[in-house]
Amino acid sequence: MITKVTVRPNPFYTVLTLDVTCETNRNIIVRMFNEDGRIVKMFSWYLVKGTNVTAINELNNLENGLFVLDIIDNEGKVLFTTKLTKE
Repeated sequence: MITKVTVRPNPFYTVLTLDVTCETNRNIIVRMFNEDGRIVKMFSWYLVKGTNVTAINELNNLENGLFVLDIIDNEGKVLFTTKLTKE
């Protein structure tokens, strides 16, 4: 169970920091969509119990606009979603 997610900064420019707090060890998938619904970033991440932090790099080649970031489990269930803006 994921208990807290922080994505910063918003708006972003070249990098995002993702903080995820969970109650148990688990595998998740992080995916980021552009306004057209096309996946622009996707990676799997093994979370350990407690707080986990990662950086999502190389976002400077994305066009400015609105993006959606999802965290899903291995079965495809959406655990968290948020909207982000690139300036």
